[in-house]
Amino acid sequence: RHTRSASVSWVGDVYKRQGRRLPKVFRTAVMFVRTKAVRNGGSGIIPAGRVFNQISKRERVNMIQKAIILAAGKGTRFLPYTRVVPKEMLPVVDVPAIRFNIDEAVASGIKRLCIVTNSTKYDLNHYFEREVLPEGLEIEYVFQDVPLGTGDAVLKTEAFAGGDPVVVMNGDDLMYTDGGVPVTRQLIDCYERHGKVVIGVQCVDESVINKYSAVKAVSMCGRDIEINGIIEKPEASKAPSMYAALGRYVVTGEIYDILKHTPVSKINGEIILTDALNEYAEKFGCFACDFEGRRYDLGSKRGYLTAVTEFALRSAELGEWYK
Repeated sequence: RHTRSASVSWVGDVYKRQGRRLPKVFRTAVMFVRTKAVRNGGSGIIPAGRVFNQISKRERVNMIQKAIILAAGKGTRFLPYTRVVPKEMLPVVDVPAIRFNIDEAVASGIKRLCIVTNSTKYDLNHYFEREVLPEGLEIEYVFQDVPLGTGDAVLKTEAFAGGDPVVVMNGDDLMYTDGGVPVTRQLIDCYERHGKVVIGVQCVDESVINKYSAVKAVSMCGRDIEINGIIEKPEASKAPSMYAALGRYVVTGEIYDILKHTPVSKINGEIILTDALNEYAEKFGCFACDFEGRRYDLGSKRGYLTAVTEFALRSAELGEWYK
């Protein structure tokens, strides 16, 4: 699943030949399979495409257990309210917006969370000291007090990632799957199938593609889309596809290496995560996951009000009255 070349013998070789760093979770997986082959009288050489098939369900479960929530934005679209209350604490009916991200992460098997925030968001930073957290979940904070972009925010979590693949969640994006597989879990499953960076996408209308990053699709297999690039906010006429990145990613250690030399954008003076993703995709190829679910943009007033309305209508307590 990591290469189409039959000459590559096992996953470690694939990463080495591509100049990529093998994540810790895969080192364990590869050693397990290789040792098992030797014990069974073989050479210990396993074709890359068979690695995950030979790891038992127990060893495969929850290979990604870390997630990052980007929540350092100033919330300028919701001023003056956000001078006092962080936008991540805006209630969707009666639940703080960020709680939906956390519940999605936990339901996807995440055990450790790192929230990128800033030191002025007192209510957000102390909310989880007062709130009962899901059992076994650890939360830590990293501060981004100077708004230097999503790339800079992710780079600040390098020590937290520790070389492992991690989920990156945009705090402004709320996902609803109506009891189905959480969006984060869908991306993790895609990563486990291919072992490369994954970008969560959905097809959007041509009239709004210029608000998003559009991926360059190479091939499709079900909802997994192999891509070799991603463009930040393209004009509709120049967009490589209508598949837009919508705030969910699985990134690997190589992304941190790339971010360290990603130039600051000439447009807004920020380090853009999309630029690093594009460089990774051009070098190694990566995947987009056309996820199933409803996405709400809580960073916009329309998106926020849409979320409040639809969640109120789904409420057993308020639905009939709210109609």
